[in-house]
Amino acid sequence: VKNGDIDRKYTTYSRIIIALTAIGKNPENVGGYNLIEKLEDFDKVTSQGINGAIFAVIATKCGSYSNYLCENYLSYILSKQNADGSFSLSGEGDIDVTAMALQALSFYSYRENVKSAINKALLWLDNKIPESSESYSQLLVAYTALSSFVDKDKVISVYNELMKFSVDGGFCHIMGEGFNQMASEQASYAIVAYERYNEGKTSLYDINNKKVTFFK
Repeated sequence: VKNGDIDRKYTTYSRIIIALTAIGKNPENVGGYNLIEKLEDFDKVTSQGINGAIFAVIATKCGSYSNYLCENYLSYILSKQNADGSFSLSGEGDIDVTAMALQALSFYSYRENVKSAINKALLWLDNKIPESSESYSQLLVAYTALSSFVDKDKVISVYNELMKFSVDGGFCHIMGEGFNQMASEQASYAIVAYERYNEGKTSLYDINNKKVTFFK
């Protein structure tokens, strides 16, 4: 780490901000550096495409941090929605990316234009059958964050499908395979999202529960 620089990929900053917020630490003062400011460089954040914008929105909103570019990232995400309602890193719609986009959009679901985008994406997902546990994990996080849009039966169904990928020590990537680290990590936080949903708590990435906001 030099001058607060950690990685070329700016999603790394977003992930660290989310993690620090989750454990009650202040990402606006990490060894004297403000990691939120890293998200105030639109070109560098979006150099990873929609993925960068998605994580930037989640990282900003998870702790209600101040980031004047968050509206720009929201607009960027919306502009990348395909005509069929899906989202992707490039080209044809992708279940994981669509679910992740929905996780970011959930913070703005009270807005009519965002609400319309959410409904279109949900309709597209209705016609898709995921093949990997990671896809089910991302869907579960998205659906639990959109409880006013998604029936509880659908949330339960996605959870049950995810649990079919359970193997000794964690979760597999594709049905019939063995333990997979990434699949297990994603399933772990998806299950937490489901537990929070059932307990009537805020969604997975609404970490501060609207009780604590860090100030500069």
